[in-house]
Amino acid sequence: MSFKDIDTEEFKAQRNNTLTNSEDNKVYATHTTKVLEEDHARLKTFAFQDKKKMFEVAHDALIMYEMFQKEGAKLGLSTTKAAALAIELLKNNK
Repeated sequence: MSFKDIDTEEFKAQRNNTLTNSEDNKVYATHTTKVLEEDHARLKTFAFQDKKKMFEVAHDALIMYEMFQKEGAKLGLSTTKAAALAIELLKNNK
């Protein structure tokens, strides 16, 4: 299944004209974050599978990354190594 096959109508933003600031139009954030196309596809797929919004998946991932970074630092491990160790522990715990 490709991310392009996922129906996203339910999650479509309800935006007004973001270039105006009259009382008739809401003001929205104008920050843009660059994401690689393949990462965007993965985010979209994970969001669909977990019934979340893409920013929620990204937010959760940042929280997990921060946990691995802090716990890894306590053990003198890199963030990547700490995450790999956690995955190995999960695999061995079956």
